[in-house]
Amino acid sequence: MAEPNAEVVRRMYEAFLAGASEEFREGQLPAAFREGLDPEVVWDMTEAGLPDSGEGRFQGHEGTVAFWQSFLSAWQTVDFNYELEEIGDQVLGLIHQRLRGLSTGIEIPAEYVQLISFRAGRVLYVKILPDRDAALRDAATERSS
Repeated sequence: MAEPNAEVVRRMYEAFLAGASEEFREGQLPAAFREGLDPEVVWDMTEAGLPDSGEGRFQGHEGTVAFWQSFLSAWQTVDFNYELEEIGDQVLGLIHQRLRGLSTGIEIPAEYVQLISFRAGRVLYVKILPDRDAALRDAATERSS
């Protein structure tokens, strides 16, 4: 029996919170991400609006590591709480993040949504959007096309 898509995401989020972020800092793809991400995964940051999130799209396992390594280089700590919501075969990850600047030590909050699509039980596409309404509109557009 296939694992529910939300559980794939939960496993990666929990791995990140348990220290996988340090593996990204060292240029490695953590096991939970290697298992949960399709080799052709795309991280779409074009609408993210997050501090130090980079711009554009990052593809594949190498792109995933490059994105996280770059993003994490600006932050001493990255912590978050999350809620998962299934929308058909997609998952919304509602993220409430706390970031502590590496050079300043200042903590800032960030909230955003990851709209996550799957292929064969693995994450194929992650689009970062500013809020749940934008993610729901994007999800509806994707389902109707």
